[in-house]
Amino acid sequence: MTWSCGRSDHSKMRWSLVALLLLVTACGLDSHGPWVDDDGRQLQGNEVIQYDGFASCDQERVVFLFFFGDTYAKDDLGRLGPLVSEVDGRPLSFELGGTLPESAFATGITHAGRGIFIADDRADYLYIRLPSGQIERWPRAEVSCIEQ
Repeated sequence: MTWSCGRSDHSKMRWSLVALLLLVTACGLDSHGPWVDDDGRQLQGNEVIQYDGFASCDQERVVFLFFFGDTYAKDDLGRLGPLVSEVDGRPLSFELGGTLPESAFATGITHAGRGIFIADDRADYLYIRLPSGQIERWPRAEVSCIEQ
């Protein structure tokens, strides 16, 4: 068997590498979005956007979700410090594995099998159902540090 690297083989190899790079790039960029509504419309950053916290603020392990004017955080390590309800002053916290409140309803907004739910306590929490069916409760968290 002979190995040939003729012009057509280089072209095939080049296109394979380009396709692989595009796939890897798309997967990396798609880790937090885009979120889409129930009509399949991609939501804009001024509507819903999910992003990682800033390293310069010691928030690199925090994930934020901006949801129509409010910001919520997945902060399972407590990097943001104590979060407090603006409604009644009680402490707020991230929780994995909880249940949806009875008042919760699906917003129709999804990404990669995850869905956003809101309930009567939206001033304090947003709920995300994972593809496994588990529920994450994200507390409201105003971002006080902006990367410089």
